[in-house]
Parts: sequence; structure tokens; C-alpha cells
Amino acid sequence: VSPVYEGMFKEELDAAAKRHADVSYEPQLIDATYAMLLTTSGEALVIPALNRDGDTLSDLVMQMFGTIAGAESTLLAFKDDGAVAVAMTEAPHGTAPALEGKNVANPMAMILAVGSLLAYMQGDAAHVAS
Repeated sequence: VSPVYEGMFKEELDAAAKRHADVSYEPQLIDATYAMLLTTSGEALVIPALNRDGDTLSDLVMQMFGTIAGAESTLLAFKDDGAVAVAMTEAPHGTAPALEGKNVANPMAMILAVGSLLAYMQGDAAHVAS
């Protein structure tokens, strides 16, 4: 574990695990996480990860279960009371310049990203739309 890149992140996860002792917590290095994902039977997992690791993990998982174009990514920042302060969503696969003008790009990830963002917006109309 790199004290600079991962140190504070692990400290925060360790502290959260102590506060929520009823939640299973099994810290592991990123390479072990990749190996575990390749042998999973599809059960639901929550894998907290730093941005770089989360990007590569999500790309691997999306491809294992279909396509990298079929999911959204949501980044959240929280207030001290646990309420969401900032929500940002995106299509995690990035751009596909090779598909430009061919009318074959899959818009599903962007549609899902917008729908996910609506869930964090204020007002009844946003929640109905999502």
C-alpha cells in the first residue's frame, strides 16, 4: 500500500469499518481484487476504490458482463452529516472517435448517467423523470 496514494483512503475505510462493525470489511490490494473479480459468480459487491483503480475495475467488470458502453459512473461528495453535497455522473467509457459519423455509437451509458444524476437533484419532477 502506497502511503501517499492509498494511505489516507485506507485510514478512512478502516475508521468507517470500526463505526459500522456489522458491515463486512475485507481490505485487499488492487491486483487481488482483479483476480477475485475474474472468479466471482456474480454476487453483488461493493468495492470502494480510488479514481484510477475504480476506472480500471469498472471497465473490467462491465466487459465481463456485456459491454463497457452499458453503465454509468457516479461520483459523490458528502457533507459532514452524510447528505450528498455534490453529484457528478458520466459515461465511464470515454469517447469513441473511431465511431464518429458511422451512426453505430451506443448512447446507453450517457442516458444512464443523466438518469442517475436526476436522482440527486432537488424537486419532484427530477425524481419522476429518473
